[in-house]
Amino acid sequence: SIGGDDDVSTLPNFFKVYNADLSGFSTGNGNVGLGYGDASISGAVSPGMLSQAETLASNMESAMGAEAFANEWKLVTVWIGGNDICSRGTSQEEYVAGIEAALDFLQARMPRVFVNLVTIVDVGKLYDITGNDLGCLVVRPTVCSRGADRERSAMEAAAYQRGISELAGLEKYDATDFAVVEQPWYTNFEVINNVDRSFLAPDCFHYAVSAMEFAALATWNNLFQPVGEKQLSYLVGEPTVCPTDEAPYLYTNRNSRRQQEDENGAMT
Repeated sequence: SIGGDDDVSTLPNFFKVYNADLSGFSTGNGNVGLGYGDASISGAVSPGMLSQAETLASNMESAMGAEAFANEWKLVTVWIGGNDICSRGTSQEEYVAGIEAALDFLQARMPRVFVNLVTIVDVGKLYDITGNDLGCLVVRPTVCSRGADRERSAMEAAAYQRGISELAGLEKYDATDFAVVEQPWYTNFEVINNVDRSFLAPDCFHYAVSAMEFAALATWNNLFQPVGEKQLSYLVGEPTVCPTDEAPYLYTNRNSRRQQEDENGAMT
């Protein structure tokens, strides 16, 4: 979601339509063009999220300068859990605690932040894609060995999803200058068996660029849907949601409640 190359559909490129001065995104592949707003680590698991949050805050303040860091609004996207299911077997309690520690740090250390907390997908569903090539038969079981147990993967993903939903709803994150919002489009996400393999990397598991683009579109749509009315799944080719004159903002728990109160005739 943090990529900013001109030829791809990503959150930064969508936001640049509204704000040409956007900065912090990555370009290219790997770590070569790593933007100061990107603290992601390959193979990361939830208990390591605090370290990523510390790196992110330090890098952003250094790159932006103290004044801009204090006054500019920031969007932080968090998506973690694939490796927790695939390899570590992280418990729900550990999983939530790792994310909460990172969120608490960001709230204390980084002013003016909207945290985009994207629900984890049931990675085991990628085993529903069949193929007789080396990637599907040999590499995928190595990349995500625990995901092959579909029942366990589904149970762990559901537990993580419940934990994320509860975490995003905590009152402490509902502030005027710090918001955490769950983007739940992965909750009921399904993988069809005859999916175009061009959406996947050669290992028959990780995303290719086209799959990353539809994930960015789905996340973008969730941003502009009120809490409680967000899509719980996404299909390739669905219309793109945009901010409107009536609601020219990202939806938070707070302004979603306010809108609901207005619709019900309450004074706000």
